Amino acid sequence: MLWQDDDLDYSYRPPRPGAERLRLQAYVDGRLVDSWTEPIHGSRWERFAEQFDDERHPTVHHPPAPPRRDQVLRWLDGLVGGRAALLALTDEPSQPAATPVFHDDASAAAYAAVGETVDRVAGALLDADARRLLDRALVLLWETAPHAITGARSPSTVAGGLIWVIGKANGLFDGGFTQQFVRRELWLKQALNVPGQALARQLRGIDFHSEPRPRGCPDLASFARCELLTIETRRQLIAWRDLALALGEAEVLPSEVMTEGTVGSSSTRGESIR
Repeated sequence: MLWQDDDLDYSYRPPRPGAERLRLQAYVDGRLVDSWTEPIHGSRWERFAEQFDDERHPTVHHPPAPPRRDQVLRWLDGLVGGRAALLALTDEPSQPAATPVFHDDASAAAYAAVGETVDRVAGALLDADARRLLDRALVLLWETAPHAITGARSPSTVAGGLIWVIGKANGLFDGGFTQQFVRRELWLKQALNVPGQALARQLRGIDFHSEPRPRGCPDLASFARCELLTIETRRQLIAWRDLALALGEAEVLPSEVMTEGTVGSSSTRGESIR
C-alpha cells in the first residue's frame, strides 16, 4: 500500500527572522512527515536558547574605572616616583649636580665627552634649568650604569639618549627644539628614541601603577623620578596634585556633614550643608 501524502503541504515559505531558532519535526513509523517552526519565546525550550546565546556571547564583567582624581594621582605618582615624593614635591630650584669621582682617565674622558656634546646641542636652545637637569641625568646615569657611558658607541649616542629622556619628561620637544633637530646636530643615523629608550631603562624609577595619562593632563613621559623634572614641569604637577587632592576632600565632605548632622536638629543639618 502506498503512503498517501496528499494532505501534506510542501510549498516553500521563507522563514521569518529568528523563526528558525525552534524547529519541530514529526515522525510516523520512524519516517519524517512534517517539519515546522514555532516562536522560541515562552516555549519550554527557551532556556536552551538563552544558554546557547551565553556560550556564543559570554558576558564580560569589567571592573569599574577608578574615580578620575585617583587616576590623576596615580599618574602623578608615576611621574615623580611615588605618593611620598608627590606630596613633598616643590618648585624649588634643583641644586647643580656634583661631578662624580672617576677611577681612571678613560672614564673621566668618556664622561666629559658626553657632557660637552650635550652642552653643544642643548646650550643655545634650552634654559639654565633644563641644562642643569641634563647634567643631573648624566650624573645619575654614571651612578646607576657607568658602562652605558664608557661602553657607548659614541658620546653622541649617550647625549642623544639623555636629551630624549629630559625632553620627553618635560615636554621640551616643541618649536625649534625637536627630536629631528637633535638627531641632525648629533649626526645620529637612528631615531632619537632608540638611544633614549635604552637609557630610560637605566634612569627610570619605580612606578607601581603605570597609569596611562588621563585625558586633559600634560603630555609628559613617566620616568618615576622628580630629579628629571624642570621647575616649570613641577609647577604644573603641583597644580594638578592640589586640584586632585582638593577634589577628593570635596567628595568626602557630604558624608562627613551628614554624619555630623545626625546628632543635631534638622536646622543644624541644613546649616552644615550650606
